[in-house]
Amino acid sequence: MQSDSELEPASQNRPTAEAIQGFIISKLAEELKINPAEVEVRAQFASLGLDSIVIFNVTGDLAAWLQRDLESTLLWEHPTIEAVAQFLAADAGAACEAL
Repeated sequence: MQSDSELEPASQNRPTAEAIQGFIISKLAEELKINPAEVEVRAQFASLGLDSIVIFNVTGDLAAWLQRDLESTLLWEHPTIEAVAQFLAADAGAACEAL
């Protein structure tokens, strides 16, 4: 399993979707006590059997890793790892371009 330091974003300001996916996969595998290879990026979070505590923990860890606030409903609004990663990568890119 990778440590948080090994899962650093490609850039502090603009992490890639792949880096975000890797972080989420690692955290979900840790929370669910499964091998990261078992976590499918296109699987609906609901199909993974996540409860509200796991969602809260993963969202909080992701927010800390990205060093930004995230809505607590993020994983419900974007129901797959792939969707969350693409949203956050695009959102970070838009924020950087606005600066």
